[in-house]
Amino acid sequence: MFYNFADVDSDAPRLYIEGEIAPSEPWWDSLSDAWGANPGNFVTPPKFRDALKQCEGKPLTVVVDSQGGDFAAGVAIYEALRAHQGETTVHIYRAYSAASLIALGADKRLISAGGSIMIHSPMCGVEGNWQDLQAGRDFLLALRDSAAAIYARHLPWTAEEAAAAMDAEAFFSSQDALDKGWATGLIGDEEARATMRGRMRATMRATETMIRSALARADEDKERAEILRQLKN
Repeated sequence: MFYNFADVDSDAPRLYIEGEIAPSEPWWDSLSDAWGANPGNFVTPPKFRDALKQCEGKPLTVVVDSQGGDFAAGVAIYEALRAHQGETTVHIYRAYSAASLIALGADKRLISAGGSIMIHSPMCGVEGNWQDLQAGRDFLLALRDSAAAIYARHLPWTAEEAAAAMDAEAFFSSQDALDKGWATGLIGDEEARATMRGRMRATMRATETMIRSALARADEDKERAEILRQLKN
């Protein structure tokens, strides 16, 4: 289970972000979703915004355990979380790269005792002449400065200090996160158990959907085989 809701119909829904953050869903992941084979391996802004609509007006817990991904997609999800109508709490287990931006979008931020955070300067691939390389450099610096502004908005850093930390590829343990303002406290035992129970329920639903989908496709294959057999005869 990479991206899913647990207890969405309750008064305290949880949203799990455990996949790669991407600007759009690759065709193979979209196909899997259409088959009902999985809840989606990629976290995209459209998916996230659609999920938030189901929880309008409700207090929401967002569990972040992601290696990160696309910077612009991370910013879009961060802004969507900030705009949510309802109290938001983020539980940080692993918030690397673009996921660290999402982690800052909630009203309240807690971190696991074993949690960690990583920030770095944005990366991209550039091919072409020296003007293209220069444009790529300027683009990356603009992205870095935009991310630094977000970090400075929520952390006791200036934008220049945040940019320097990104350039140095900074890592933060749970204690570092508490000391530097990433989180205001640790995830309590009961909250951690609730997160695990929600994960298990979401995983079981995804597994059940996958099995049902596989059985349905098997029945369709039998029907096709029978039609082909009749046509052949």
